[in-house]
Amino acid sequence: MLEDGRHGVKREEGRGGGSPADDNTNTNTNNTSSSSWSSKNAKGKKSVPVCVMLPLDLINPDSGRFLDETKEKLSIQLEKLRSANVSSVMIDVWWGIVENEAPGKYNWGGYKSLIELIIKSGLKIHAVMSFHSCGENPGDGDFTVNLPQWVCDYAQRVDENIFYCDSKGTRCKEYISLFADETHIGTPLGFHHEIRMFHDATMTPLDAYENFMRSFANTFREYILSGSILEIIVGLGPCGELRYPSYSTSTSNWKYPGIGTLQCYDERARMSLALHASKSGVPKWGDPPKNLEVLIKVGENYKNETSVDDLVNAKPNETQFWTNDESTLKKRDFDDHEQWDSAYGWFFLSWYSKELSLHAERVLTRARKALEHVLKPIGDNPLVDGKKPKRISYETLRYEVDVDDDDDGVDGDNDNNTNQQNRIDGGQKQEQYRAELSMKLAGVHWWANTRSRAAECISGMHCSSRTSRNPRAGVGYEDIVKICAMLDVNLTFTCCEMKDNESNEARSRNLHSPTKPVPALNTGENDELEDGSAPEYLLKHVSSLCSLYGVQLEGENALSRVDQEAYETITKHCKGGYAVEIIREDEDGSLTGEVSKVYVPAMKSFTYLRLHDELITDEDNFERFKRFVENMSMI
Repeated sequence: MLEDGRHGVKREEGRGGGSPADDNTNTNTNNTSSSSWSSKNAKGKKSVPVCVMLPLDLINPDSGRFLDETKEKLSIQLEKLRSANVSSVMIDVWWGIVENEAPGKYNWGGYKSLIELIIKSGLKIHAVMSFHSCGENPGDGDFTVNLPQWVCDYAQRVDENIFYCDSKGTRCKEYISLFADETHIGTPLGFHHEIRMFHDATMTPLDAYENFMRSFANTFREYILSGSILEIIVGLGPCGELRYPSYSTSTSNWKYPGIGTLQCYDERARMSLALHASKSGVPKWGDPPKNLEVLIKVGENYKNETSVDDLVNAKPNETQFWTNDESTLKKRDFDDHEQWDSAYGWFFLSWYSKELSLHAERVLTRARKALEHVLKPIGDNPLVDGKKPKRISYETLRYEVDVDDDDDGVDGDNDNNTNQQNRIDGGQKQEQYRAELSMKLAGVHWWANTRSRAAECISGMHCSSRTSRNPRAGVGYEDIVKICAMLDVNLTFTCCEMKDNESNEARSRNLHSPTKPVPALNTGENDELEDGSAPEYLLKHVSSLCSLYGVQLEGENALSRVDQEAYETITKHCKGGYAVEIIREDEDGSLTGEVSKVYVPAMKSFTYLRLHDELITDEDNFERFKRFVENMSMI
């Protein structure tokens, strides 16, 4: 396989899918352009720039200041990153710090100092609009940021239903529920004036997000238009990722690989489902699942447990609703509401996933509006010729199809190929000195290799299959990628450092220090950790969809590892350069037999999570990281 990206897939008559264009179609390498972070290196090879995520606690959550002691330490670390040829850094812009006191009262002082220091160091910036809280999840450490105080006050005194709720009534306060997006909270008769949540009687959470982003763009316009701020990532859920807080440790004692809990039991979510069921002509399906209890096998009987921790840490085959066990399904007499692959289950999961997709569309549309004067304009819609691709089945998806090394492109119209490659590789013809818009999608890889794909479905990605012959159907990811294509939004996907068939112990053994003792892996048949994990499959699944729809994909690691094996895995996943065969299916799920080949290019960039002391101070760690950055520039 060639390293310069000059290989492709010949398009067969009547078959769609993305394709590689000749490398000569994109030769602009002007380093002053804000789009140069995805260009080729001096040798003409594709370069995947490495961005490093900065620590969470750079801005004091109480004062909103960038403290001097933090500034001194960070300045040294930034110089070190610069010496390793890191191109940019990512920072969290916390809603709960900047707009904590009152709606519309923004304190940007600390971020001005931080951004000026980063620019002075010679690094570019990716800014995350962090509309979530921090402090309760793995990796947050001791740093805590809540949602703005006026939001929390409103929820406590007036309407707690602005937060997600599970089947046990536990509310998650990490992020405002998507079901409250368009709720007009703040009518004069609805609550006391002193705890009014928003500016006026008709303001919604979407308005608050839009106003915050507009204030950011106005405040830092100079840095954006000068090319110092390359990208604005819009937070769409917990940890800034588009998902439900299904496996939150702020509301439960969740442990990997628990499937999590559904988050659709608040008043507005129930109303939404009931209305959807009524409009669909099946009002009896207007309630969320009622039988999520864990099943404990006692002889031939099953006993229900009801604690929150039991539910969130369950495996699919320990539950009534998510089980994949065919023998169990045959023994039990399920009604419509008791299994994920029933007609009701498919209806419910489609609604649950679609609501998450619509949330992304609403917030990203508002982001486009608020940031219009600093964003690159939306390019050509990748749904060319007005044709909507059919839903895709990944049952027989085969990766890394052999490609002729001498093939410089694909048959067909060269202009069309050039347009497709420009959409994927950055569109260098777009206006310079404008930021790009992006979003993050969580890599929920556990149980992805099972029929129900429970963890993904519960987090909001409907990927389960109704038939055993088609175990990898579902349209959750495709809906999200379509929205990104429509609004010209880059997509960041995690778990780039992971491999299929790799135990969680093996993934976790090199966190921060590769010299830590390696835990013994379970070898007994009954002791093996069964998690149905398939991170590589999942990453290639999303990569092929992004290629198909012309969406630029960016990578990120889920665990902060510093070992050579992780770096090599990341490099392999980011370089692309392979083709994917896709068998399409009709809307009813029946396979058509039509095969499309989709070329997957290199990722636009990769973000390393995250900067920590051991990466900088340990010479061996830093040398490995430095070689990794160098290798990413020559893939």
